[in-house]
Amino acid sequence: MQVMKKIIFALFVFVPAVLYAQPKQGQALIDSLVKELSTDSQPKKADSVKAAILVDLCYSYYDIDPDKGIQYGKEGLALAEKLKSKNQVARVYYYLGANYCVKADYPTALDYWEKALKVNEELGNKKRIAQNLKNIARIFVVQNKYYKSNHLHRLIKMGKSH
Repeated sequence: MQVMKKIIFALFVFVPAVLYAQPKQGQALIDSLVKELSTDSQPKKADSVKAAILVDLCYSYYDIDPDKGIQYGKEGLALAEKLKSKNQVARVYYYLGANYCVKADYPTALDYWEKALKVNEELGNKKRIAQNLKNIARIFVVQNKYYKSNHLHRLIKMGKSH
C-alpha cells in the first residue's frame, strides 16, 4: 500500500510538472503585457483586450510573484464576468488556483480549481476538465487525502476511456 501511495504521489505531483508544463513566458513578454495594459496610445482599450492581458499576466506571474498574479487575476476575473466570457472566467479561475497553490494556500486553490472545473464542465471542455481534476487531485495527494476525493477516481476513469 505504501508503494501505491508513492506511485500516486509521483504521478500527480512530479510527472505532470514535467509532461504537462506549459512553456513560461519570459520577463520581456511580461513587461510588454504590463506596458500594453498601461499604454495610453489608444483612446480606450476594449474590455475584452484588457481581460485577456490581465488573464495572461495572472498566468505569467504565478511562479514569479503569486501575489501580483492574484492581483491581475482578480482584475481579469471582474472584466471576464462583466463580459460574460465563460472561457476567460474558466482560465482565470484556473490560473488563480495556480497562484494560490504556489503560496501553499490549498483551500483557496482548491476553491478556484473547483470553480474552473464547474465552468469547464458547462463548456464541455474535456481537456480543461482533466487539467482541473489533475490539479484538484494533486492537492489531495499533497495533503495525504488520496481516497477522500472522487476527483482522483474521475480522472483515472477519463484516462481509461481515451
